[in-house]
Amino acid sequence: MSHNYQRLATLRPNNTSENTLYTASAGSQIIGALNVCNQQSSEQRFYVGQKASSGVLNGDDYLFYYKSIPANDVITIPGITLNQNEPLIVALNSANNINFVFSGLEITNYVGNRTYGRIHSLRPATSSEELFYTIPINSQIVSTVMVCNQDSSSQSFSFAHSLASSPSAEIHDWLFLDHPLPAYESIQITGLTAKVGEQFRIRASIADKISFVLSGLKIVTT
Repeated sequence: MSHNYQRLATLRPNNTSENTLYTASAGSQIIGALNVCNQQSSEQRFYVGQKASSGVLNGDDYLFYYKSIPANDVITIPGITLNQNEPLIVALNSANNINFVFSGLEITNYVGNRTYGRIHSLRPATSSEELFYTIPINSQIVSTVMVCNQDSSSQSFSFAHSLASSPSAEIHDWLFLDHPLPAYESIQITGLTAKVGEQFRIRASIADKISFVLSGLKIVTT
């Protein structure tokens, strides 16, 4: 096993198509940060998505959707984790205006009970509360959730951490409750730790427009 801190990839797309910025190679895991630099004197917009495998982005893959970045500004997204063969995909609303730089730690030839990468994702098809993820048997996680509003109007979301299986979250389980999420904006929820049997539950104010992407470290215990 080896640990290599480095710049992993850089790209300034010359098109408005989806571009694979980086794919974790076989046998490797990534813990990184993405720097998004607007090189123009006017506002620009971009997209970022994380998939479990190659292919076009689906609605539940987006970390950022039509995200605004002011003139000559920079946005840094920390805590992006990729497991082997998982791609990080970017796109622009206008070509040649934004540069993406992905850097961090590459762990290669790892053998053990710890896995970094995308854990689960969902874009709820209803506006009702629902189960997002249950920690599997013999597992613990240290994770981050990206909540992305893909709608052109302001919406809201709720996020709960429940200690046991339940048809609905208790009032003391909510970390975010009807929290505002402006049009085309994202919120990163960090430091979520949970053990076997615990649940994350979610609610979106609109169907098929808010994505939740869970990623981080999964530890399998014996």
